[in-house]
Amino acid sequence: MKNSEKRLAQRTRRGYDVPMHDTWADLPDLPHGYEVSTTGRVRKWTTTRGRAHPRNLDGRAHNGTVYYDIRGETYSIDELMRSAFGDEADEMEAGYDPGDRDRELTQYEINEIKMAEGWKPAYEVAEDFRIDNARVRQIWDGTA
Repeated sequence: MKNSEKRLAQRTRRGYDVPMHDTWADLPDLPHGYEVSTTGRVRKWTTTRGRAHPRNLDGRAHNGTVYYDIRGETYSIDELMRSAFGDEADEMEAGYDPGDRDRELTQYEINEIKMAEGWKPAYEVAEDFRIDNARVRQIWDGTA
């Protein structure tokens, strides 16, 4: 394995105390609104009922690296980050783990998600806490 390949970050514990923030950049080799973040997440902008919103793509972890299937091709997170960020990608650590979508949330995180209801769209809250939109809606509906 090359030194430049992004590995999953080692976690000291299962949950996060505060929302994480990413910087997003377009993927120039992939048209139609694909973006990658500085922490190794990938999303595609879509339009539903005339409103544009991002949809996070599900990556799959294999041998410590996350891979994404996009438009019939498989890309490692290393390839995508290098495409978007160039040599700066070598300094970034791809800390996104697809399994984190189902991680156990802290009570603080649950409270913050509940307080965001009504003033922030579910997809933005999901992005902040690195969980699925559906899970945010379940918390808001009291079914989670």
